[in-house]
Amino acid sequence: MSDIQPVEAPASNLVQPIAVVPGTHFETIAAVAIASNLTAAHADLDAEPWKAWLSRAFTKTVRRISKPADARFIAELSAADPASRSFTVGGATAYAFAPMGYDDFPKRLRQLRVAGLDLERDGGSFGMTPAGHLVRPEVVVSNDVQLTTGKTSAQVAHALMVWLVELRLTGRAAFLAWREEPALALCVADLDEISGDPAQSITIVDSGLTEIAPKTATVRVLRP
Repeated sequence: MSDIQPVEAPASNLVQPIAVVPGTHFETIAAVAIASNLTAAHADLDAEPWKAWLSRAFTKTVRRISKPADARFIAELSAADPASRSFTVGGATAYAFAPMGYDDFPKRLRQLRVAGLDLERDGGSFGMTPAGHLVRPEVVVSNDVQLTTGKTSAQVAHALMVWLVELRLTGRAAFLAWREEPALALCVADLDEISGDPAQSITIVDSGLTEIAPKTATVRVLRP
């Protein structure tokens, strides 16, 4: 079991910035969640800034890339940063960076919009699995709350982060397999129909800073 507390502990002043060229609703969520977690998967999580960020209510900001010039800048920024990772799913490409203070965000990254990242829903489920790959977390988004695509992306990334950090400690071979070939399954369903037993699943309960009320369960991921 992990001692990560993504909701209850006070947040640090560190934020993981993620910028995304959106595709469809589910493509965007998957690209953001995987890029965010690939950044962690390739990092030393026992060193700063990751250690401090993961010890508290870790925060992400998901920002939309709308202009081609911004897309080129963010792609170049990510390529030049050894700690950054990008990931493409369909028409969506996300760029994730190591946690940092807001004041440390590159100006052009900071200027990207958080608001307005909401896309037309494209069904109730989505899955991606590389050929022969067996490590695919199953993530369920609650159908009881109304979340934008951006907010959903952050919540799914939170759930996947807890899942991945635990897997790193308890299933090293599976962790390395996922890092090499990331995969993800998403669906929208009633969380009451999915086991909430902590031994079987991880539930993200939002702090209520944006969009929804505090202590709202948003996402559940099944433990491996």
